[in-house]
Amino acid sequence: MTSQYKRRFNSFVFAHDELHPLEVYKSLKHLIQPSGSFAIYSIYLQPLTEVLNEMSRDKDTVNAKIEELWTRELQMFPLRTHPHMSMHGQSGYCLTG
Repeated sequence: MTSQYKRRFNSFVFAHDELHPLEVYKSLKHLIQPSGSFAIYSIYLQPLTEVLNEMSRDKDTVNAKIEELWTRELQMFPLRTHPHMSMHGQSGYCLTG
């Protein structure tokens, strides 16, 4: 990003499967206000740990954590609901702070 952007943003959400989260974070971190919040999603854990390590080196992030997202598809029938039994539950990972 160029320095033409004077405005800083109070939040940042990134979810893209073709761009590497670390490169996007390095390009956009100067646009986030102090005490701004962020969420970065990836289906893989490794890219998010790279971003978390970069944040630790910069020492400018508070309460950063990676959480595994888990979803379950439900079957809905009249008077009963139950989860699909033959599905995997992993949906990806989210780095927040």
